[in-house]
Amino acid sequence: MGIFFKEIRISNILPYDHDKWLITTFSNGAFLYDGDITPFPLSSEFWKNEYLINYSIRLRNGGIAIGTQNAGLFVIDKDGNLISHIDKGAGLRDFTINFIYEDSQMGLWLAMNNGVARVDLVSPFSVIDDRMGLAGSGYAALKKDDLYYLGTNNGLFIWQNGKAKLVSGTEGQVYSIQNIRGKVVLGHNNGTFLIEGESALPLSSEQGAWILKAIPDHPEYFIQGTYSGLAFLNGRMENWFMYIK
Repeated sequence: MGIFFKEIRISNILPYDHDKWLITTFSNGAFLYDGDITPFPLSSEFWKNEYLINYSIRLRNGGIAIGTQNAGLFVIDKDGNLISHIDKGAGLRDFTINFIYEDSQMGLWLAMNNGVARVDLVSPFSVIDDRMGLAGSGYAALKKDDLYYLGTNNGLFIWQNGKAKLVSGTEGQVYSIQNIRGKVVLGHNNGTFLIEGESALPLSSEQGAWILKAIPDHPEYFIQGTYSGLAFLNGRMENWFMYIK
């Protein structure tokens, strides 16, 4: 073991199993030791040795937290699968983490070059803002399948894989996002849109489109508030919606 690590800088040695140790290194990744030395699997899908491991700890839940020089915090499970990656985009003030401490509430305290941060790994809430690409003030949200649709005064955004992407053609004020008959319908300053994938297809140019409400006992008809008053919509048409004048 000593010969193998003779020229390798070690950042920490952690208990892994009852007969194994996890050894993290500064620039050569991580290894398991049980008398023999084997590489610990860190997938290239999220990991590069150039990130440099400054510090690592085992967590109470069995996971592993890795503090890096150049890429923030990585939390992985015992098998090396990524659980979360927290960097400046998620709110840290810089990328360099020199030390990690887990408190009694499973929060991680990070000593960084630029201050101290606490990461709440078990919180049911996440902050999504302009650091993740979401611009503007929030007005509406919808979860459909595995996608999150977020409406702000700057447009409609699709939230996926930790990033928010603006749907082209929806720039401006969003008022509502609804799941109607399995379709995503957007109420917008510029009218009503059907959202398909990352495209916005106009259904009506009546400005100031708000929430669509089905009329009781007549579910094929909808009523909607606009800047100019109430509009009635027929949902039976082949083009899915037609405004009734």
